[in-house]
Amino acid sequence: MRKFLPFFVCLALIISFTQATYCADPLAVGFQTPPDSAKLWAYWWWLNGNVTEESLTRDLEGMKAKGFGGAIIFDADGSNQDGNVRVPAGPMFGTDEWRKLYKHTLKEACRSPRR
Repeated sequence: MRKFLPFFVCLALIISFTQATYCADPLAVGFQTPPDSAKLWAYWWWLNGNVTEESLTRDLEGMKAKGFGGAIIFDADGSNQDGNVRVPAGPMFGTDEWRKLYKHTLKEACRSPRR
Protein backbone atom coordinates (compact mmCIF):
# COMPACT_ATOMS: atom_id res chain seq x y z
CA MET A 1 0.00 0.00 0.00
CA ARG A 2 2.88 2.36 0.80
CA LYS A 3 4.32 1.95 -2.66
CA PHE A 4 1.06 3.39 -4.08
CA LEU A 5 1.14 6.44 -1.78
CA PRO A 6 3.01 8.70 -4.27
CA PHE A 7 0.49 7.71 -6.93
CA PHE A 8 -2.46 8.70 -4.70
CA VAL A 9 -0.78 11.98 -3.73
CA CYS A 10 -0.25 12.84 -7.41
CA LEU A 11 -3.82 11.83 -8.21
CA ALA A 12 -5.14 14.04 -5.40
CA LEU A 13 -3.11 17.01 -6.66
CA ILE A 14 -4.32 16.48 -10.22
CA ILE A 15 -7.92 16.34 -9.04
CA SER A 16 -7.56 19.51 -6.94
CA PHE A 17 -6.02 21.44 -9.88
CA THR A 18 -8.68 20.10 -12.23
CA GLN A 19 -11.44 21.20 -9.86
CA ALA A 20 -9.93 24.66 -9.65
CA THR A 21 -10.00 24.86 -13.44
CA TYR A 22 -13.57 23.62 -13.84
CA CYS A 23 -15.00 25.43 -10.82
CA ALA A 24 -13.84 28.88 -11.90
CA ASP A 25 -14.89 31.98 -10.04
CA PRO A 26 -17.94 33.51 -11.79
CA LEU A 27 -16.45 36.99 -11.37
CA ALA A 28 -13.26 35.92 -13.15
CA VAL A 29 -15.27 34.25 -15.93
CA GLY A 30 -17.42 37.38 -16.31
CA PHE A 31 -14.30 39.51 -16.53
CA GLN A 32 -12.83 37.31 -19.29
CA THR A 33 -16.11 37.12 -21.25
CA PRO A 34 -18.30 40.05 -20.15
CA PRO A 35 -21.99 40.18 -21.07
CA ASP A 36 -23.04 42.66 -23.76
CA SER A 37 -24.46 44.97 -21.08
CA ALA A 38 -20.93 45.47 -19.69
CA LYS A 39 -19.20 45.99 -23.03
CA LEU A 40 -18.37 49.20 -24.87
CA TRP A 41 -21.29 50.95 -26.55
CA ALA A 42 -21.18 53.46 -29.41
CA TYR A 43 -23.06 56.60 -30.34
CA TRP A 44 -24.11 55.62 -33.87
CA TRP A 45 -24.87 58.67 -35.98
CA TRP A 46 -27.06 58.18 -39.04
CA LEU A 47 -25.99 61.46 -40.67
CA ASN A 48 -28.96 63.08 -42.36
CA GLY A 49 -30.64 59.66 -42.57
CA ASN A 50 -28.09 58.67 -45.21
CA VAL A 51 -28.02 54.90 -44.54
CA THR A 52 -28.83 51.74 -46.48
CA GLU A 53 -29.58 48.20 -45.37
CA GLU A 54 -26.12 47.17 -46.58
CA SER A 55 -24.33 49.94 -44.67
CA LEU A 56 -26.31 49.19 -41.50
CA THR A 57 -25.43 45.50 -41.69
CA ARG A 58 -21.77 46.30 -42.33
CA ASP A 59 -21.63 48.72 -39.38
CA LEU A 60 -23.29 46.24 -37.01
CA GLU A 61 -20.98 43.42 -38.08
CA GLY A 62 -17.99 45.71 -37.58
CA MET A 63 -19.16 46.69 -34.10
CA LYS A 64 -19.74 43.05 -33.16
CA ALA A 65 -16.31 42.01 -34.51
CA LYS A 66 -14.67 44.69 -32.38
CA GLY A 67 -16.50 43.57 -29.23
CA PHE A 68 -19.13 46.29 -28.92
CA GLY A 69 -22.12 45.41 -26.77
CA GLY A 70 -24.56 47.87 -28.30
CA ALA A 71 -25.18 51.24 -29.87
CA ILE A 72 -27.36 54.28 -29.34
CA ILE A 73 -28.73 55.53 -32.66
CA PHE A 74 -28.94 59.22 -33.49
CA ASP A 75 -30.54 60.31 -36.74
CA ALA A 76 -29.36 63.87 -37.08
CA ASP A 77 -27.66 66.11 -39.54
CA GLY A 78 -24.85 68.45 -38.67
CA SER A 79 -22.78 66.92 -41.45
CA ASN A 80 -22.05 70.34 -42.91
CA GLN A 81 -20.55 71.82 -39.74
CA ASP A 82 -17.06 73.28 -39.79
CA GLY A 83 -17.13 73.65 -43.58
CA ASN A 84 -17.75 69.95 -44.36
CA VAL A 85 -19.71 69.08 -47.47
CA ARG A 86 -23.33 68.30 -46.61
CA VAL A 87 -24.21 64.58 -46.58
CA PRO A 88 -27.00 63.75 -49.06
CA ALA A 89 -30.35 63.28 -47.36
CA GLY A 90 -31.66 59.78 -46.75
CA PRO A 91 -35.16 58.88 -45.63
CA MET A 92 -36.71 61.44 -43.27
CA PHE A 93 -36.89 60.34 -39.62
CA GLY A 94 -40.11 58.47 -38.83
CA THR A 95 -41.24 57.90 -42.43
CA ASP A 96 -42.20 54.42 -43.66
CA GLU A 97 -38.85 54.05 -45.44
CA TRP A 98 -36.94 55.13 -42.30
CA ARG A 99 -38.91 52.70 -40.11
CA LYS A 100 -38.12 49.91 -42.58
CA LEU A 101 -34.40 50.63 -42.15
CA TYR A 102 -34.80 50.79 -38.37
CA LYS A 103 -36.57 47.40 -38.32
CA HIS A 104 -33.79 46.00 -40.52
CA THR A 105 -31.27 47.29 -37.95
CA LEU A 106 -33.09 45.56 -35.08
CA LYS A 107 -33.30 42.30 -37.04
CA GLU A 108 -29.60 42.43 -37.93
CA ALA A 109 -28.59 43.30 -34.37
CA CYS A 110 -30.26 40.10 -33.13
CA ARG A 111 -28.37 37.73 -35.41
CA SER A 112 -24.79 36.51 -35.35
CA PRO A 113 -22.37 38.32 -37.68
CA ARG A 114 -21.64 36.85 -41.08
CA ARG A 115 -18.22 35.25 -41.42
